[in-house]
Amino acid sequence: MKNIGQKEFKDYVRESAFNLRLSFRQIHVLLYLDGSGWEDEKLNLAPYIALQRRGLIRHVKDKGFELTREGVLVAELLQLAGYTETPNPNSVESKNAAKTN
Repeated sequence: MKNIGQKEFKDYVRESAFNLRLSFRQIHVLLYLDGSGWEDEKLNLAPYIALQRRGLIRHVKDKGFELTREGVLVAELLQLAGYTETPNPNSVESKNAAKTN
């Protein structure tokens, strides 16, 4: 069975050489969907649409968005690059730490 999103991913990254550019918001969404990030409170669909165009996530009716196989691999690379080490700036702990500094 062909993986949904595979064609989009190949088309996107091979457009010039191998190029995968992600904004901070897109990285945030990937890590959230992977379970290693925190929920986005801004409810902005733009990063979801951009990730879907890149073949990294797909929309499943009545379930919402989920990672494709390619999205899982990119999320793993982001974790290796240390992107999960940043705490949620909206958490109570982060806000309390900011007040004491």
